[in-house]
Amino acid sequence: MKTRLRLTAILLTLAASLAAQETLPQAADIQRAYDSLRFEEAEALANQALAHAEAYSPADLVQIHLLAAYLGFAQKRSAAARQHFESALSLQPSLTLDSLLVSPRIVRLFEQVKNEYRVGIVSGTPTIKYIVVKDQRLAGLRRSLVLPGWGQRHLRRPAAGWIYTTGFLMALGAGLGLQVLQEQAHDRYRSATTPADLAEAYDRFNRRYRLRNAALASAAGIYAVNVLDVLLVSSLPPAVAVSPEGANFLKFSLQVPLPALH
Repeated sequence: MKTRLRLTAILLTLAASLAAQETLPQAADIQRAYDSLRFEEAEALANQALAHAEAYSPADLVQIHLLAAYLGFAQKRSAAARQHFESALSLQPSLTLDSLLVSPRIVRLFEQVKNEYRVGIVSGTPTIKYIVVKDQRLAGLRRSLVLPGWGQRHLRRPAAGWIYTTGFLMALGAGLGLQVLQEQAHDRYRSATTPADLAEAYDRFNRRYRLRNAALASAAGIYAVNVLDVLLVSSLPPAVAVSPEGANFLKFSLQVPLPALH
């Protein structure tokens, strides 16, 4: 019951998170406002998006920071443009701009920032810098498909891992052992000659048959719950935690607060 309630709570949390993401502006929304020269609207959307950076993929964040940089350049705020270029480069160091789609003046500033970024020169004002943390649940899932509990131990949940492994192996071992006993009981049943022996042999065979099925069903149940546990219960890095240096860690990034664009 507790496991079922926990899974239900996690599913509800995921659904709420997805619903929240749908209400946040997307890079395409900011792009449309920027292309229509609605700079104030585009700026507000970009600020709103970056305030919830953990809800976006790294690729989306790159585009949002680039658009914010273009806005800064268009409004003659080159310092803000540099900051956003640095943030985009922290996510994608090999990033390049297409001079056919972007103003050559913006491309020149970007290349200057990129060259400085490569040698460790960054702007003196705070900027968002991301460190992408790979979600290890897929690696955990592959392990748990091979042996229940292995994935949990990979995800640094050793207690849960050993519970799954021990429970699965015990249930599977019991099922295989009962299979042997069931076959022996079946042989005795076939070799019985008197009605009393037939009745006793059948009862023994039937008990072992039911126990074997229960043990194998338990092993299958533990296997299935183990897989769901890796996908749904094993946690990602915390949404926000404070490091000793005072930087904020997002789900996949390290964030130092960025001043508002306006």
